[in-house]
Amino acid sequence: MGITSYRFPKNERGWNERSYRFLKATLIRSANFMFNPTVVNEHNMPTTGPCFIFGNHANNFDPFILNVHLNDEPTAGVMTRDQFHRFIPALCMDSVGIVPTSKYVPDPSVIRNVMKMVDQKRMIVIYPEGGRRWDGRPKSVIESTMKLFWKIGIPVHPVETHGSYVGWPRWASFPRRNRTCLIFRDPLIPSNFDTYESFYQACMEAMNFQEETPPTETTPFWMYKPAAGIEKLLYKCPITGVQDAIWSPDGKKVLSKATPEFEYRMNDLSQLVDAYGQAFTLSPFYDKVKTFPMQLDANGLLIDEPRAYLYQIDRRFNRSGLAWTRAWVHPDHVGFQHGSETTRIPLQNIRYVSIEQNSRITLTLDDMTWEIALTTTRALQWQDTIQRLQHLELPEPVQLQFGSEIVV
Repeated sequence: MGITSYRFPKNERGWNERSYRFLKATLIRSANFMFNPTVVNEHNMPTTGPCFIFGNHANNFDPFILNVHLNDEPTAGVMTRDQFHRFIPALCMDSVGIVPTSKYVPDPSVIRNVMKMVDQKRMIVIYPEGGRRWDGRPKSVIESTMKLFWKIGIPVHPVETHGSYVGWPRWASFPRRNRTCLIFRDPLIPSNFDTYESFYQACMEAMNFQEETPPTETTPFWMYKPAAGIEKLLYKCPITGVQDAIWSPDGKKVLSKATPEFEYRMNDLSQLVDAYGQAFTLSPFYDKVKTFPMQLDANGLLIDEPRAYLYQIDRRFNRSGLAWTRAWVHPDHVGFQHGSETTRIPLQNIRYVSIEQNSRITLTLDDMTWEIALTTTRALQWQDTIQRLQHLELPEPVQLQFGSEIVV
């Protein structure tokens, strides 16, 4: 049974009352317990619509954190379609007026659904960055979202969620219990701006702040194995460039299998602390990881995933599982091998590459989308590698060493 075959009945405003009470008692209460949100500039916080709410997005619970202090009605919004491929989450989200969208892919049905929300006078949450931040720094926005704000013309409420990233970094295996601070800035009324460019700039300023160094009051006061999952972000050693070298033996220390020079511990703000007590944010380490040349292996591949599960998503966004497969990134294509069949997708045919649930890479073509559920390789490395190749960056040739001689 899928979300199209059964739905809860909704009121004239577009949500199911019982389902909303259930979400308040479960997910929203959990968000309140884990992240303790407080509101600054409460006079700017909307209590009903029609309006848009937008801001930075680093934590899985951000939409529920926003709803903790909204007591009268739930927010509506859009959420990545991947979440809607599971029946129970899809049913719950649909019941409060959240609709699925595909990142970067134009979908007229989403516009129609948003217009319906406007007619129902809903508060519509949309994160223009299109996904959670990996290291607390602002991501590039999906400009079609900003143009949607501009064209519809209803009030746009910027909200800064301080403590979102340190509460649960995207790469981290476990959340941290902390205090988040929601700062509602003055609403932006599109008609008050002379040009779209000036409106766009005002929206961007609302998200342009660094989350890796948050206010002291948002520091986590409870955490479990804070370094667990760091290899999802630092998929290479920042000193040597060796792949899959970074690990945490106890969830607190962060070490490199490639060199003893890389030895840190993770502090309460998800920063790396060296032996002298100096703390470093993660973004410079990640930037260093991305500067290493892309290395071909002995088979001429940049990434080789021996066991992934392959999905195909058609134009109507129906997802079907195909098979367990070997998947790889070659300098000129992405390939899958399932059974006796081999598929090669030229890089120039990939319109968009994105990450879902931290371990799934999606490749959007003109007529369909492939989704690869990874088990051993890192989704962020897949995304970075494909994008570097699409920007015409050349990998280094494979080097095979025989005795003291290196053969290229």
